Amino acid sequence: MDNAYFMRRTLRLARRGIGKVHPNPAVGCVLVRRGRIISDGFHERYGGPHAEVNALARAESGHLRECTLYVNLEPCSHHGKTPPCAEAIIRSGIRNVVVGCRDPNPLVNGRGIKALRRSGITVTEGVLEHECRSLNESFFHFMKYGRPFVTLKVAQTLDGRVATAAGESRWISGEDSRGWVHRLRLEHDAILVGVRTVIRDDPELTVRNRSGRRRPGFQPVRIVLDPRLEIPCESRLVRAADPERTVVMTGSGAPAGRRLRLLKAGVRVWTLKTGADGRFPFRSVLKRCAAEGMISILLEGGPDTWTSALSAGCADRWIGFISPRLMGEGTPVIGDLGITGLDQLVRFERFTWRRSGEDILFIGERPCSPVLSKK
Repeated sequence: MDNAYFMRRTLRLARRGIGKVHPNPAVGCVLVRRGRIISDGFHERYGGPHAEVNALARAESGHLRECTLYVNLEPCSHHGKTPPCAEAIIRSGIRNVVVGCRDPNPLVNGRGIKALRRSGITVTEGVLEHECRSLNESFFHFMKYGRPFVTLKVAQTLDGRVATAAGESRWISGEDSRGWVHRLRLEHDAILVGVRTVIRDDPELTVRNRSGRRRPGFQPVRIVLDPRLEIPCESRLVRAADPERTVVMTGSGAPAGRRLRLLKAGVRVWTLKTGADGRFPFRSVLKRCAAEGMISILLEGGPDTWTSALSAGCADRWIGFISPRLMGEGTPVIGDLGITGLDQLVRFERFTWRRSGEDILFIGERPCSPVLSKK
């Protein structure tokens, strides 16, 4: 039996749940009998049946004892929004299970596999483990560190500028890159920007299709860091506010009148303590997001927020769209990181370069840098 082949099939299935099951991980499952897939399933929506249950429901029960079940993440063993998948597998009569990787959730983490083995089921672990963990990278990160996985998304010129001296930034990247960004938004629980980005660009921060229309279904939460509550009430974020999907994070001294207007417009307003510099400590921002159940954040701008994330050691991935154009004077991507020597440079453990239409796309994984400051 080609375990790697069938595990790849589960991963392809699992990807179909991305953008629909947050904050749960994406999971796929296939049932194989005599080298042939007889049923499959994936976790289709948050709160709905898990992948294993969907696959079992579509199979003919008379042949299950002869089947091998493949799943990219360890079957759950606890009662949540749905019953434990491990129990469903045991009741089905299946005798062989192949698992891509263990579930890092402390409520599971080996307990599902232990329950299967205790019932006499043969369990094979670690098939395509790296690929299985990578698919749910944000989930694994959140379980390990207790904070959301942060991706910085930057569109810049070849000489490292994100806006002209007058603040104009639309559009530095090309059409292909902008389409790529909408797919990226679909993979994150929230999009976070600073209020200067809202004032300058008036973004909508939604997932849209190629025609520019908002896609139905999942939309990430839109968060604006605004210590003094300067966001324009006529901005598109406020005018099209969704109480469950639009948040402004502000300081305790923000004007009460503006706070009330935002609340009436359907904007959720979170209050967070600012530092001596009048800004939010970035780790405090992530702590509040984690408390709200967010496990992944796409940080779309601008330079102040990117700098804060890097300074706090909280930038887990950098995605940069580099336009083959020069600007000269303008707004640089990153501000002062307090670096005084080359040995302090922020570097990336893994990175790739690829084409994105007329742009160059850089993806850097997990900067292995210390906390540079308390921003």
